[in-house]
Amino acid sequence: MKNIIVIVFLLFICACKIRTNDHYQSIIDDCGKKIELSFDDLHGEINAKDNAVDAKLNAGLSGIPVNVWGSGFFSGTLWMMYELTGDDKWLAHAKQSTITLEPEKWGRRPHEIGTKMFCSFGKALYYYPYNAHYREVLIQSAKTLSNHFNTAVGCIGVWNLNGRLNNFQVRIEHLMSVELLFWAAEQTGNENFYLIALTHAQTTLKNHLDKENSVYQAVNYYPNTGKVRNKEYILYPNSNLLKSRAQSIALYGFTMVYRKTGNKEFLLQAERIGNTMLNQTLSYQLDASSPNSNVHVNNSLTLDKVSSAILASAFYELGHYTNNKAKYVTAADKVLDLFASHSDEELYTGKLSALNPEKYENTEMKYYADYYLLEAILRKKNNGIH
Repeated sequence: MKNIIVIVFLLFICACKIRTNDHYQSIIDDCGKKIELSFDDLHGEINAKDNAVDAKLNAGLSGIPVNVWGSGFFSGTLWMMYELTGDDKWLAHAKQSTITLEPEKWGRRPHEIGTKMFCSFGKALYYYPYNAHYREVLIQSAKTLSNHFNTAVGCIGVWNLNGRLNNFQVRIEHLMSVELLFWAAEQTGNENFYLIALTHAQTTLKNHLDKENSVYQAVNYYPNTGKVRNKEYILYPNSNLLKSRAQSIALYGFTMVYRKTGNKEFLLQAERIGNTMLNQTLSYQLDASSPNSNVHVNNSLTLDKVSSAILASAFYELGHYTNNKAKYVTAADKVLDLFASHSDEELYTGKLSALNPEKYENTEMKYYADYYLLEAILRKKNNGIH
């Protein structure tokens, strides 16, 4: 029988003492061990296959091809590992991993380019603010992303995905991509970047939420008219990505948009989503057999590691802007406490197999979660901002 650890708690009534950053060292250590394990696993498989390895693998480090949606999270994780540990080995790995993503500035998967490039080159530029090459890559990435803005819909999205003709799909994840456009507007003075980002956020605010502040993972539009075709809570019904993922992403995205625009409608919506999530019993099901095992339990909101990590990072920033800081910081602390008290081996199983295409998704999810967990730790350290 599979071993399942279920931890249920009411975040909205919990009191939590302030933790020192040392308390979360186990999260940092687990992340580092997992990355090192992926290096060893990859190198072993390359040797076994006489170097017959996909040239698109992310610098031979992550086991993730550079053209898939989650490749930027690995590079960003390396940059934050360097900041948190001061160990130069992470700096060397971060530089190597980041530069291999440069071809993605032309956007083979354009709807994902924002997070892919800003989580990698954006982090790199944070540490090397005068690096002209990093800046140029990001500006070209913003140009590529803006070319996929549909003026009729008012969003960045994907035309005719998976053979669905006359369809323009916008995912809630795209909201996080517009941070790249806000940054490009600040750097270049090109107002068009800002207007595209703002319009996308406003359209998302209008169409991706239901009356109970739950979030549609995808909205499909008629591309020529901008009329909504239909809305979907769960984009991939056979997966275990439940609506908590979409809610956490929306909370994070609207908080970021408020930071960039000062428009309080985005801040208020972020608070509404956050309060909706806090007013439910949050049930964490950590299944050692699967990184994405989630089920609804007794009408509770179930969060996997990715949802939890994004939620924690978002709450630290949201608390910085509101009069309810203690409530949101307490909630974020509880998430980090959960993962500080459970090793990564309890959350995930097995080594990362970098050359097995069937395991790319699981590998991406691990770095997706670790990216936001490390960001949450840094935001806690810096009073909500990183």
